[in-house]
Amino acid sequence: MDMLITVLLIVGGIFYKIYDNYQKEMESSKRRMDQVRRQMQGQQPTPSPEHEARRPAVVQKESRKVQMEPASYQREALPEEVRQLQQKKLERQKLQQKLERQAALQDHTKVEHPEFDLRKAVIQQAILERPYQY
Repeated sequence: MDMLITVLLIVGGIFYKIYDNYQKEMESSKRRMDQVRRQMQGQQPTPSPEHEARRPAVVQKESRKVQMEPASYQREALPEEVRQLQQKKLERQKLQQKLERQAALQDHTKVEHPEFDLRKAVIQQAILERPYQY
């Protein structure tokens, strides 16, 4: 009986540690996701109290954000052959999607009727229902 209690305490302790580590990981994951959202919105992330203790006293310079050039400028920089190939690729993809949709519609509307041969059915019934003599 003492052995059973000891085993249950050990297993319970292991499950508690697993649950505790899971909770800590969820909290840190939430903090990371908040920082990512702030960065996406253009805000500076607020440092957590844990990180402030580790942070050196040196003042860090704010990084400059590199502005991306508009997509229209990037398209103008592409050679004509590349633009034509991209256009052909898009057309092929649209055509492929259209063909797939048509094939799916045909599959749903097509009702298959198996051929029925009455002579063959009668012969098979006679074979299956043979009169056995014992």
